[in-house]
Amino acid sequence: ARLQLTGRVERDRAMMTAEIDVDVNRDQGGDHDVPLRFQQAHFLKKEYSGPGREGPVLDVPVEEGIVWRFSGYGTHHLKLTMWVPIKESPAGRQLVLSLPTMPQGFDAQIDLNIPGAPVVFRGSRELTILSSSTENQQNRILADSRGQRLDLTWSEPPEVQTAFRQVTTSFTLHRDADRVM
Repeated sequence: ARLQLTGRVERDRAMMTAEIDVDVNRDQGGDHDVPLRFQQAHFLKKEYSGPGREGPVLDVPVEEGIVWRFSGYGTHHLKLTMWVPIKESPAGRQLVLSLPTMPQGFDAQIDLNIPGAPVVFRGSRELTILSSSTENQQNRILADSRGQRLDLTWSEPPEVQTAFRQVTTSFTLHRDADRVM
């Protein structure tokens, strides 16, 4: 099993690719439904390679996200291209995406590029930030997520935020008779 998320933030959304490997280790001629979730995603394209058939399950409640059906013994590789909205909050910009349940010991891997000035990253307890770097106005974060939800927030460093939020205003009052001008 494998889940690799790669993407780039573009204005109000993250353009992402999810590469999913599903191992079917028993074949009794039936189908295997895998809840991928991804409730917040808007899908643009899919690619598949594998030993059998695949496709989305259509009779699943929307709040459960997307469920994909696989048939055939072996490793199925599914590649989904999607976009996910970026939320604005007082803490910064936020990417939230529900993830499939991974087998014990397997983490979802995230590689995300964010254009702009250097930023500070924060994540949920299930998110482990492996590295972050900034080069040529590009921020890159590599992380692992162990939970069922990717929750990543980023913002400018506090010293940059403070510099932009401090404003000085000066007033000069002149007395001219009984009026203030």
